[in-house]
Amino acid sequence: RMNAYGLQQNQDGRTYHLWFQPASGQPVDGGALDPDQNGSGFAMATDLPGLDQGKAVLLTLDASGAKQPGETVVKADLPQLKPTLPKPGPQQQGAPQEPGQARSGTDTQQMHQSGK
Repeated sequence: RMNAYGLQQNQDGRTYHLWFQPASGQPVDGGALDPDQNGSGFAMATDLPGLDQGKAVLLTLDASGAKQPGETVVKADLPQLKPTLPKPGPQQQGAPQEPGQARSGTDTQQMHQSGK
């Protein structure tokens, strides 16, 4: 979903469009924004590539039914995302190593001894 504010009503028949520019390939149309009387509008698209595959998001003024971005009004470059994995930490002392595995006997023995 993209929200935009401060848009002007167009009198020349062009419409605002959201475009997703992937790192490689052609831009993908994310939909038209129809600003209200306050200049606010939004577009929502579900079939876009993942954010990590993107280069930029564009807001353009296009002729109706455009297949490519027209006049760029706003361009937002996307950060280059890299997957990260958590670093393995030291095993917690006394914790099971795998689901369903029992703890060491010291915890169990202490509980039984305190209950006498």
